[in-house]
Parts: sequence; C-alpha cells; structure tokens
Amino acid sequence: MRILVVANDDRAVEAIRSVLAPSINPPFEVDHAANGSEAQRLAASGGYDAIIYTDTDSERHKLTEELAAAREQAAQANATLSKLTHDLATPLGVVMGMSQMLISEDLGLSADDRACLEDIAREALRACAILDGLKAPLSSTPRVTAVDRPITPATGNKVVVIADDDAAMRSLISATLASDQYRVLQAADGEEAWRLIREHHPAVAVLDWQMPVYNGLELTAVIKGDPQVRGMTVIMLTGRSAAEDRQAGARAQADVYLIKPFAPAELLAVVERALGIAH
Repeated sequence: MRILVVANDDRAVEAIRSVLAPSINPPFEVDHAANGSEAQRLAASGGYDAIIYTDTDSERHKLTEELAAAREQAAQANATLSKLTHDLATPLGVVMGMSQMLISEDLGLSADDRACLEDIAREALRACAILDGLKAPLSSTPRVTAVDRPITPATGNKVVVIADDDAAMRSLISATLASDQYRVLQAADGEEAWRLIREHHPAVAVLDWQMPVYNGLELTAVIKGDPQVRGMTVIMLTGRSAAEDRQAGARAQADVYLIKPFAPAELLAVVERALGIAH
C-alpha cells in the first residue's frame, strides 16, 4: 500500500515508517510531503491508498482550501472553453459553407483563387473538428455522420427546426407541422437556428430567407458545408420568388424552395416525406 504522510516534522515521518516497516502483507510504501502544497502536487498524481496528517488542523484546512480553489479554477476553465467553442462555431461554419458555395458558383475564379477558397474551407472544417473535440457533446444523441447529400428520407433525428424572425409565421408553420411523430423547435434568427441544429441534429430545417444575424441562404450554405449535419433536408420558405433567388437557393444547396404564402398541405407533405412518414 502507498501511504502519503503530510508532516513538517521528519521525526514524525520516521516514526510512522518504523511502525509500518515490519509489515509484509501488505507491504507499505511511505512518501512524505512537508506541507499542503506539496501534498496536493503528489496527491494529484494518484495512486495513494491513504493520506496521513500529522500536522495541525490548520494545515489540513489549508490543503482542503487549496483543493477547493483548484476545483473552482478547473470549473471556470471549462466554462470559458465551452463559451469559446460556442462563440466560434457559428462564424467558422459560415466561413466553411460560404467558401464552398463560392467554389460551386461559376464566377470565373482563377486556379489560384479556387485553391485559396478550398484551403479556407478545409481549414475552417479542421477548426470545427478541433472545437468539437475540445468540448463535451451537446447531448447524448449520437452525431450524424452522413457525408453525402440525402436521398429522401433525410438523415437526422425526428426533429424539425423552424427559423423565421416573424413570430406569427413561426406559429403558423408550427401549427401546420404539429404532430406526435416528431418534435418542432423554433428559432427567431439564424444564429439560434444553427445552435438548435448543432444540438439536436434534426432531419428537417424550414428556413426563412431574411433573418437577423445569419439569413436563410447563409445558414443553408453552412448546413450543407458541415459533414455532421449536411444530410438533413433544408426547406427554404420565403417570399422571394424571382428566378435569380431560386437559383441562389439552389447554389446554396437548399433541397426544397417554397414561396410564401405557402400551401400548408404542400409544406406538410415535404416535411413528412423527409421524415419518412408514410400515409
């Protein structure tokens, strides 16, 4: 057995060693810490079966306080790391998604410009992977790992995320999709929608185009640029009906483009098909 003796008196340590030395079964190995700080350092390495305090209660109290302070510092560090990963995830996703969207567009890019955009998208993807490795999983739900765009039904959980900055429109869409076969989550802007998507890995997202923070087109590009969620079905539900708007939605890789005012039956049919719900 390994014993850690905390004492500022060498004679006390030797006395304990002399008492334990004759023991063969079990044998005792005695280490010595002269103060609380040294004891904390040694104890952190683990492997001790017991700790013996021979000093005053004040020394033991000091060690307890130091351990409590260390735990608090660790908790603060974890909270800071969690906030950092959350704050960086969305802009990194935008960089990754928009880079890939620009590459897919025919803008007459030179080979060097295209290579530069590919490098940017690749590095953003690496940064996202690093962030995911640093933080604890957002939920116990297994992450979606589909890399290719889906053939219906979509990949993901039985969850639908609605993103629209108009509260009345969110309520209308939510009422249209109300069902006991899947969950409907609502977001008032693109940033909140992206947080919900990363947390719940839905099978479907219904996105308005014009939203605060990140609009629907930007968010679609982000989703389709992220290997962990790109298999979901993205429905653009917008009042923008011009041909160039539809083309922009297609370039961002929106799976379905619906115009407001929408037909509830049509939206419901698209969502249920993506969720694999048969009638």
